[in-house]
Amino acid sequence: MRCLVRDNFRVPRNHDETVSFMEAARWARNNTPSDASFFVAGSAFGIIAERRIYLTDKAGRNCPACRQATLDPDCESLLRVAKNNNMNFAVLKKDGRAGRVSGAIYENEYYAVLPVN
Repeated sequence: MRCLVRDNFRVPRNHDETVSFMEAARWARNNTPSDASFFVAGSAFGIIAERRIYLTDKAGRNCPACRQATLDPDCESLLRVAKNNNMNFAVLKKDGRAGRVSGAIYENEYYAVLPVN
């Protein structure tokens, strides 16, 4: 699994991937507490999910330590930083080689949602 979600969703490279991202956001809206916070790329996720988000991309100034953590290839490190910053969930992009993601509470072909414990 690729731990960083840094694709630019304003210019989708893959329609199916973009649809999967939006499906994850709809799942979040319907299955998580309204005060939940998510570590994710793309502000569209927050709009659809109606949840607070911390962005991993260049606009992610609301959590500089989290943005720095996306440079680390270790998912555990990223989840630890997210926990230290009071986030509830992380939306991670799966690479093509990954099957099911360990600990995911939701996943589709391209994305997995993991609780931050």
